[in-house]
Amino acid sequence: PAHTSEQSVTWIKDSIGYIAPEYFRGIQMGPVADVFSFGVIMCEMLTGRGPTSSEDIAAVFDGNPLDTEALSALRTLLDPKADWPEHQALRFAKLAVACLLPYKKRPNLQTQLVPGLQQLSAEASAAAVAAQKQPDGAPVVPAAVTANSLMESM
Repeated sequence: PAHTSEQSVTWIKDSIGYIAPEYFRGIQMGPVADVFSFGVIMCEMLTGRGPTSSEDIAAVFDGNPLDTEALSALRTLLDPKADWPEHQALRFAKLAVACLLPYKKRPNLQTQLVPGLQQLSAEASAAAVAAQKQPDGAPVVPAAVTANSLMESM
């Protein structure tokens, strides 16, 4: 009834920034639309702002083919409370932007996006372990961290 219709309108209004553009063109939705939505969420993680931040992140890579130029532009968008390591932020942003590409160009969730995120996670874990100090001030020597070892520990 009317209550359900009102809920649907509210859902669309509140979710508009997460909906893949092909939805509005009548193209059948599927996993590739979920990849778009995840890309928007990744941009939110980078910026600490709502879904419109995905447009800002995507613009960083338009006309900025060099990582140094993109990183310079990206710095202004990063959430200062998140304390992103720049190299990781840049790689994470590139994955996010790939998710926002036109639907035929988006990465496959299982074969491209998940392995890319696993690699970033493994590198971040290894860097965190490497940054730790033993009680005597000597650095902790990290064990080899791989995406598979991270998945096995979950």
